[in-house]
Amino acid sequence: MMWARALVRWRPVSLFLLLILALFLTSCFQIVRPENSESGSDNHNPVVITGFLMAYGGAMAQWSDNVTLPGLGPNVAKLQIPPGGPSEVPYAYVAMDNVIPTVNDIEKLEAQYFIFPHSTCDFSPYFCICIDLDGDGTGCDEFIIGGCIEGITRDQWSVLSPVKWRIVSHGYEEKYTLDEVKNILGNEPVVRIRVSVGSWDTQKGTTVYVDGITVNNTIYNLEPGELSPQGNQSFLDD
Repeated sequence: MMWARALVRWRPVSLFLLLILALFLTSCFQIVRPENSESGSDNHNPVVITGFLMAYGGAMAQWSDNVTLPGLGPNVAKLQIPPGGPSEVPYAYVAMDNVIPTVNDIEKLEAQYFIFPHSTCDFSPYFCICIDLDGDGTGCDEFIIGGCIEGITRDQWSVLSPVKWRIVSHGYEEKYTLDEVKNILGNEPVVRIRVSVGSWDTQKGTTVYVDGITVNNTIYNLEPGELSPQGNQSFLDD
C-alpha cells in the first residue's frame, strides 16, 4: 500500500518532468532549424548559369578571373567602353536567357558591379530586359530599361537595383515603376536579361565588372560556357 501511495504522489511529478523535457526538446528544434528552411530562397547558394557576352561599336566584352565576389566566381564579366567617341555607338553587355517566364513574374532585379577608378563615364551599368511580343520564342521585340544611376561610386562593389524603368517604344523620357510596366506588358515573355554599359555618353570611357545577378530570390553566378556564335567568349566586335 505504501508503494502504491508513493506512486500516486510521484505521478504528477513525473508528468511535470515529461512536460519540461518536451518543451526543452521543442525549443532545441526551433533553435537549430534554419530560419529560411521553408522559404525556398537560393540567396545563400548562388546558381551557376551560362552568361552570354556581346559588344558592338568598338566596345569590348570578355570574361575575367582577376576579381571574385564572396560566394561567386571564379569569373566575372568585364565590359569596356573606350573613350574618344567612336563612329558607332558602343555598348557591351552580359546576359542570361530564359530565367523567368513573363514580365509579371519579375519581383526583384539586382546585380553586383564594380566600376574601375579610371572610368570617366558618370553612369552606372543598367538592366535591359528583352521581351518577345510575337511569341516566337526568339529575338527581342521590345525592351524595358532600368538603371543608369548618376553619382556612381568607383573602385568598390555596388548594387544595381532599378526603381524606375523605360519602355523603349514609349520613348526614353517616360519613366515607369515596375508595377506600371506590368500593367502594360505583364503577360509578355522575357527572353533575355542583360546588364549593359554604353549607348549613352559615348565620348567617355568606362570599365566595369558584373556578376551576381539576382532575379527574385535567386542569385545567378555568371560563368562562361562552351564557345558559341552568341558571343559566349572573349571577343571584340568591330
